[in-house]
Amino acid sequence: MELEVLEQALSVCKVAFVSEIDLNRGLYFIGRTDGELSLVCETNAVPAQALAREDGWRALRVVGPLDFSLTGILSKIA
Repeated sequence: MELEVLEQALSVCKVAFVSEIDLNRGLYFIGRTDGELSLVCETNAVPAQALAREDGWRALRVVGPLDFSLTGILSKIA
């Protein structure tokens, strides 16, 4: 299994509303729990209204397709 380090500088932030996120700006991931709405995005695309942010993150990409039926992928990557 081959991993690729993505070049983009990323930030993890907490936002109040999905409407604050520009979904047309590069790489992003949105996660929601019962307690918060989190966004991982390129550092240059952090919403001005972000409630909190942590810069300096990078991402890894698994090169090639992964079959959804595969088990133990995370342990293999780790």
